[in-house]
Amino acid sequence: MLEVDQTLVLNTTGSNCDAMPRRPDDLNIPSITIANMLSTRTITRTVTSVSDKTETYVVSVVPPSGISMEITPNAFTIPMGGSVTLTIVLRVNSSPSGEYNFGRILLQGDKTHLVRMPVAVRIGSS
Repeated sequence: MLEVDQTLVLNTTGSNCDAMPRRPDDLNIPSITIANMLSTRTITRTVTSVSDKTETYVVSVVPPSGISMEITPNAFTIPMGGSVTLTIVLRVNSSPSGEYNFGRILLQGDKTHLVRMPVAVRIGSS
């Protein structure tokens, strides 16, 4: 694992990295990329509303080839300015191909909002 100079991080960002993610896929960004998926990986993403209204979302997935995906909750209501944490479980169900496979997570709101979260996974061999 990469050694991080805490002083450099503090001076550059104004905060220390005690809460820094351990893996790149733990970073709360609106996409998921896994370069060497071996079996099962659980990832979380926090969704924060920027709307001025409460909205209910339904979650659907188009999994990458060779991967199954399960998301909890599969529907949620988020108030104005509120947040919801999604737990995403990815499982390998085929042999490695050496190539990236692509899918997406869709959050469809009842106020016509549609959020697309791209997913890119390469199934590893070891």
